[in-house]
Amino acid sequence: MLGVTLTRYFAAGKLPSNSRVQVLINVVLQRTYSKCDKVRIKIQRSEGWKLLNEVDESGDVDLTGQDGSTPAHASVLKKSAPYFQALLSERWFRGMSSEEKRELPLPVPADGETVKSFLKCLYGVPVVLQVLEWRGTSMFEDVYQLADACSARQVCFQIAECVQMTETNIPWWIEWLKEEHPQNEYKPIKRRVCEFMQKHFAARWDCFEPDTLRALWGMNQGDRVAQERLKCALKERKSASDG
Repeated sequence: MLGVTLTRYFAAGKLPSNSRVQVLINVVLQRTYSKCDKVRIKIQRSEGWKLLNEVDESGDVDLTGQDGSTPAHASVLKKSAPYFQALLSERWFRGMSSEEKRELPLPVPADGETVKSFLKCLYGVPVVLQVLEWRGTSMFEDVYQLADACSARQVCFQIAECVQMTETNIPWWIEWLKEEHPQNEYKPIKRRVCEFMQKHFAARWDCFEPDTLRALWGMNQGDRVAQERLKCALKERKSASDG
């Protein structure tokens, strides 16, 4: 296409055939962003984020997980999570040699992959949440659970802003909503759960019988009797489908 355009340009006599022509080509690169790409700017790198590349050599503590230990830097942990601040206090390690590597227990069970992903969040690696999303596993929930237990609220907030609901993880997050959480985490999760439920049930409205619809509407109006009717209607519908 570019060659055809230039040929027409010369044929029209607008430029001498021996003129030097500088062609500027604007190339527009389009990138398909992941759903949590917008969260990247919210992940703050710690002052020692470059230490992650040399953590195997210079890490001065080990986090003990279900399948072994993962090295880390005490300076990063202390700045990122109150749980580690307490563990790394002088009183906790009194009597230990300064050259002795410290073993830090985790507050909840976690495998090595979860611990490493959690550490990347603490160190401020911008792409870690995108990687977790692309994998499509329960890593989001596992990392959140570990971050929550360590009181690493910034990591929890980042996950709450980024996680997407699926048929696999929706039960976990519904149970999560039953507990108390900071509002900046609770609100985005509640919104995503509701949006997922609305889309999931949108195609099912045609299947509801009049009794079920009446019970739903009555429940919406605060009718407690309607709630019991709804339970009965749904139970009957389930029995009919199982039969």
